[in-house]
Amino acid sequence: MDTRTSSNILNKTRKLPFNDSFVVNALGQCSGMVLLWNTRSINLEIIQPHDRFIHCRLTDLTLQHTSFITFVYAYPKKEKQLELWNTLATLQPPYNDCWALIGDFNSILDLEEKLGGNQVVTRYMLKFSSFLNDLRLLSLRASGLPFTWTNKHEDDTLMFERLDRAYVNSNFLNDYPNLKLENLPIIGLDHGPICLTSILSSGTKVEQLFYGNIFKRMENLNSRSYDIQQQLMIFPTSQTLKERDMAIREELMQLYKDEETYRHKKQKQTGFL
Repeated sequence: MDTRTSSNILNKTRKLPFNDSFVVNALGQCSGMVLLWNTRSINLEIIQPHDRFIHCRLTDLTLQHTSFITFVYAYPKKEKQLELWNTLATLQPPYNDCWALIGDFNSILDLEEKLGGNQVVTRYMLKFSSFLNDLRLLSLRASGLPFTWTNKHEDDTLMFERLDRAYVNSNFLNDYPNLKLENLPIIGLDHGPICLTSILSSGTKVEQLFYGNIFKRMENLNSRSYDIQQQLMIFPTSQTLKERDMAIREELMQLYKDEETYRHKKQKQTGFL
């Protein structure tokens, strides 16, 4: 999560189901970052903090599997992004290791990821594409909404873009074949959150049914939210549509809480997550 008020954001997240955190404070006009995790599910080691990314080594305590994850919040200024891409490239792990980059890249790859505004392919888009290709990173397809950011204008200058996303190398995709990326509703702020999850292929039938049911319900909610978001692009001031979007978001949050409760119950019974 990113924030312009890193000094007090942790107070606002105390009710969330996380028991550890790492903060990159805001610098000037650039927002900071807050990384939250649950030590009952994962072991996370901060390898390299930066004002625009947090590079970590993450071990899944269920699978005893380790991956490298880089959480990114790219500079809004395009000129500074070129330097950031070069710095991120130095983080590439050894050939056989899993690596994912997740966050707000403040850049699009092609014009299909943009609605409104100037429809021009820029050199910064080409540089971003080259950066990803050089590292052989794959962009995960997202369900839900087509865009993750809006300028929230209420006239003909309204614009939407897909700025938030997840990239993985082939090793990550091979080890987590059931990855699912969702673009959630844009409510209140100018960005909508993204959610990256993985359904384990192992486990009991009860577990598979439980998680399968949750993700089916999430798919249904995201489909409904997608329809509403499409309507909001045409009627951005509609309070009715915004209220429907909020109701869907609250239902999604309840599903995440149900999943967390199930995991905690399983830990008490087996000693593992």
